[in-house]
Amino acid sequence: MLGLLAEQLKNLNPPPRTEIREGVREWQRRQTVHTLSLTAEMFRLLEHFASLGIEVLVTKGPVLSVRCYGDPGMRQYGDIDLIVRDKDIQRSTEAMIALGYTPKVPVTAIQAKKSPGEYVFRKPNAHVLIEFHTERTFRYHPRPLQIENLFQRRVFVTLTAATSQRFPSKTNSSSFAFTARSIFGSA
Repeated sequence: MLGLLAEQLKNLNPPPRTEIREGVREWQRRQTVHTLSLTAEMFRLLEHFASLGIEVLVTKGPVLSVRCYGDPGMRQYGDIDLIVRDKDIQRSTEAMIALGYTPKVPVTAIQAKKSPGEYVFRKPNAHVLIEFHTERTFRYHPRPLQIENLFQRRVFVTLTAATSQRFPSKTNSSSFAFTARSIFGSA
């Protein structure tokens, strides 16, 4: 909400007091730095998973922000939420550990196919939190999640025209995009 507030404050006449403008500007600066670091890490992860042949969908976070507001930094978020097929969670866990992440769920529990609410990975000494969801972790939804439908209905979301990296996918898209599916939006 603060991103929307900051945007609206720019248009007020008379403008708000200096300390309010400076406080909001400082919040926006911190949020922008955090958003950029999470988004850069998301790109790194997507590229790594593509190189391993693991399909990943992005939900919430920068995808939802772009789809709702046209700006990845307009919405506050503190983690990156990814969706993978349950059959890929073991390989995804191995990939995350290889990238320096620590799983919150014990590896033995993942190997035993125990399903937490989500598979959480944290990067030590960094403020990066990655959550994986599968068709089994969405067990609290009113109906079973048809994960293949999500992968079939995925959409590509362009962060900015300046994005210079393209991620491999099964489509022949010429836009600079990453595979993304916001389960809160229409396909």
